[in-house]
Parts: sequence; structure tokens; C-alpha cells
Amino acid sequence: MINGFQLTFKRLCGWIAKNGAAIFAFALPLHMLCSSYALVLWFLFSLLYLFFGGYSSANFLKALNSSKSIGYFIVLYLLLLIGMLYTKNSAIGFEKISICLPFLILPVLFWLNKFLLKIRAVFLAFFAGLLISIFLSLLSFLFDNDFNIANFYVGFNLFHHPSYYSMLITLAIALFLFQFESIAIAQWIRILIIVFCALLVFLISSKAGVLVTIGLFFIKSIHVLRSSTKVFPKLLILFTVVALSVVLFQNKRVQNMMVNLKHISQQDTPIYPTESTAIRWKIWEKSTVLISSSFLFGYGTGDANDQLMDAYNEESYLLRHIISKKYNAHNTFFQLWLMVGVLGPAIVFVLLICLIKGYRFSFFSLSIALIFFLNFFLESMLERHAGVMIFTFFICLLIVGKDSPFFQRKLAH
Repeated sequence: MINGFQLTFKRLCGWIAKNGAAIFAFALPLHMLCSSYALVLWFLFSLLYLFFGGYSSANFLKALNSSKSIGYFIVLYLLLLIGMLYTKNSAIGFEKISICLPFLILPVLFWLNKFLLKIRAVFLAFFAGLLISIFLSLLSFLFDNDFNIANFYVGFNLFHHPSYYSMLITLAIALFLFQFESIAIAQWIRILIIVFCALLVFLISSKAGVLVTIGLFFIKSIHVLRSSTKVFPKLLILFTVVALSVVLFQNKRVQNMMVNLKHISQQDTPIYPTESTAIRWKIWEKSTVLISSSFLFGYGTGDANDQLMDAYNEESYLLRHIISKKYNAHNTFFQLWLMVGVLGPAIVFVLLICLIKGYRFSFFSLSIALIFFLNFFLESMLERHAGVMIFTFFICLLIVGKDSPFFQRKLAH
């Protein structure tokens, strides 16, 4: 028989299980420790709620059946564990395994709590956490540095590296571009939020962030042109996204990237790479050579970076800058391929395809897939807790919540 204290505690467990996704989403843009503690809190209280019989086995099986594709995260984690069997650097391997624990935990949490989720509350909590994170980062930047636009890339990193920050901001942009009616905000507030977020991406100057934002505006332009909305709102949205795209393309780091790509394509003799685009190009050359030598199984969960360092040292006279920085593959697909073989990047592609197909190729699902694909193409985003948590959480949330009323409303513009 349950006494009063046990009943109260069960209700507390149920409340945290129900709101755990929103708590985690709020903590995600803040410090990594905040999101880690939020995940532990959600996981522990969900287990306690399970112990008290708060979940229905029928609902769990129904959730598992309707969103089984998020189980690919668990498959990816198992691949990393298998990669430990043939890795040489077990210390780094165990570090990777611990970083990727959300691959194992978050799918189970979403299956357990599918019918408790409040999608709108989760996204509002995420945006509230993002605003607080941005505000505190701006304060830190103003007090710790001379206010110089050029310092934004290195100065605006109180909680996250600029690449992760820009990924979070572009997720918010996608939300307000394509799901604003589900959030129920005024049109002018929506436009102000989009402009503010786009300008932040410009100032942070993550090349992936700038390119993703331009890509989102391109998708929105197609969406607006195909809509049946009135002419004036259509022109207003088109003018906003085109103007912001033009501004974003003027970003110096993006302009430098275009110039360097041109120089690289015309280069006949080896170059000493110091600019980030040239560095990536050289790293990718080395990565593809290594992948071709161990296509199926990779080199082991902990050995990818060691293999890259050996490859860099073959041209130490040219790659001394890369060697000194000990750069990883700077490409999530290559990084996973080097670690566990072809199945690693294949699973990431499958997850993105499942997301797009689950929403029947909607503009919103295409925009989310674009955000992750471009970021993963230009950075090894799953090398840190932040990247693992952001990717796993949002893919699980969107796949599990695809049938919720939040995503069922058809947008006019």
C-alpha cells in the first residue's frame, strides 16, 4: 500500500518525467554541465516513475513501434562498443564511449515518455534557454573584451564553441521560419527573432552557421513561392530572407572561404595550409586515403585521431600547423568512418532520411536535415558532448513527436 509520502514522491517523479524533455531543452544552450545534470535528472526520475508503475507497457510498445527509427542511435553506440575490441588507444576509446552515452539514453527516454511530451513547451523552453545563454554570453563578451566585431568568433563562447552555438541558433531560426503558427506568436515578433538570430550567426562567423542560415532562407523562399498566401505577406517574407542572405554572404570568413577554394582548385604545387579552408581540404585528403585502406571497419573507436596524426607526419614539412594543433577529421562522416567503418556515417544518413520521410519531405524536416548535414560535413560535431546531445535530442524529439498536433498544422507562409 502506498502511503502519503510515496504518493507525493510518485507525483514528483511523474512531473519530472513529463517535463524532463523541456528541462533538458532549456539547459541545452547553457553550459554542458547543465544539460548533463538535466539528462541525469530526467533519466533517474523516469526510472523511479517506471519503478512506481507510472508507465504503461502498451504505450511503451506503441511508442517503440511508431518511432523505432531512433533505435539507430543505439545501433551506432553498439558499433562504438564493437570498435573498442580492435582499438589500440583504449583510453581515448573509453572517452568516446562516455561522450556518446546519450545515443543510448535519449532514445529510451523518448520511448518511455512519448505520450507525456508537450512539444510546444519543449521548444519554448529551448528558446528561453537560448535567449538566456545569448544574453549572458553578450554580457561576458562586452566585459571581457574590447567591443570589436572581429573578436566575436573567439569572444562569444561563454558556454559553447561558436560552431555549436550557431547550430543551436539555426535550429531556432528553422523553428520560427516553419513552425511559428504552432508557437502562436505575432508576425512582427517572428520576423524580429529571425533577423536577430541571423545577425548573431553573422557576428559569430561560423562558416557552417552562415552557410546553413543562407540555405534555410533559400528553402523558405521556395516555401513562400509555392504558398497560396496574399501578395504583400509573401513579398515581406521574401524581402526579409533575401536581404538577410545577401548580408550573411558578405561575412569575411565566408568570403575568404570562397577565395581559398578558388586558390586550392587552381593550385598545382603543394601548399602550406594555415587558413581553415585549406586546412580542411588537406585533412580531408588524408582522411579519404585512410578510409580507402580500412573501408569496412575503420581503425577502432579510439584510433581515428592517431591514424590522422601518422598521416600528417608523412608531410610534416607542409603540415606542421595541423600537427601542432592535432586536428581531427573536421568532418563527422569521415570521423565516424575512421572510427567504426562505413556503417558509422551510413547510420547518420539513415537517421536524417528517416526524419525527412517521417514528415513526408516537409520544408521543416528538410531544414533540420540541412542544419545537421552541413554542420557534420564541415566539423566533427560528435566529438564533444554538446554535439552528441544536440543531435540526438532533436532527432529523437522530432521523430517521436511527428504525430503531435504541434507538427500537424499546415503553414500558409
